[in-house]
Amino acid sequence: MKKAAHWTVIHMTRGQVRAEEILQVLQAEGFMARMQQMSRAMSGEENDFEILCLQSEAQEAHQLLIERGLLL
Repeated sequence: MKKAAHWTVIHMTRGQVRAEEILQVLQAEGFMARMQQMSRAMSGEENDFEILCLQSEAQEAHQLLIERGLLL
């Protein structure tokens, strides 16, 4: 039986462009990452986004964002 992946929020940011920038850095480093819009009623740049990674990679991915100066 296949085990379901557990996703963990490692960061929240405002704006789709910023979220995509963070997501690209994580994916370029080989992390399984995705972003999730918080509200469907708001446009991309006014909205907040969650950046999620697999639970098993969350701590390492968060550390990478710190090292790259991407967390504000």
